[in-house]
Amino acid sequence: MWFSGMTRILRKKLIIDDIGIAGQIQALLKVIEGTMVSDLASLNLHFNSVKTTVLSLQTQAEKPLSDEIQQQIQRLGFKIAYEAANYLGGVIGRMDSMSARIIAEAKVHKVIDRYQPLFRAIQLNLLSSQLALQLLSQCASAGIDFVTRVYPPALVQNLVREFDKQISTHALLVTSLPEAARIGMELPVRL
Repeated sequence: MWFSGMTRILRKKLIIDDIGIAGQIQALLKVIEGTMVSDLASLNLHFNSVKTTVLSLQTQAEKPLSDEIQQQIQRLGFKIAYEAANYLGGVIGRMDSMSARIIAEAKVHKVIDRYQPLFRAIQLNLLSSQLALQLLSQCASAGIDFVTRVYPPALVQNLVREFDKQISTHALLVTSLPEAARIGMELPVRL
């Protein structure tokens, strides 16, 4: 069994946040319903069932969880995810699954959407060229860096490429570079 958690002391109370537990589902549920729930209750803590997900690496069609286990999970108020799940901003599970792709694409779209006001401000010429280029290079580029570090390239490469194209397009809107310099801007960092 694997366990990780972030703990901190706050006003002399123990705070446990973002716990990850991996292992056989039956064994985990036994531990959770047995000792963990009572131990947490003795500390006046509880599971936040809204944020708690049980991940089964099989597809839902394969019916990997027995009816008894599904009822036990529902009784605890936990969600069930099949194939892949979002964990601390990343995706865990089967990377070749549609679930993993959906989670990764939703994250990339969230990042892209966050920068739409910046792109609109550039299009409307509301920012100076200097400020627009600084925001594009320091903020927008950095915003997508997290996604490229956390998700496998196969899951996000098309969306990241689309976002890069948006950054390039908007950078070109605020500069008056000759054609040769524009081509250089669009070359990959590493050949």
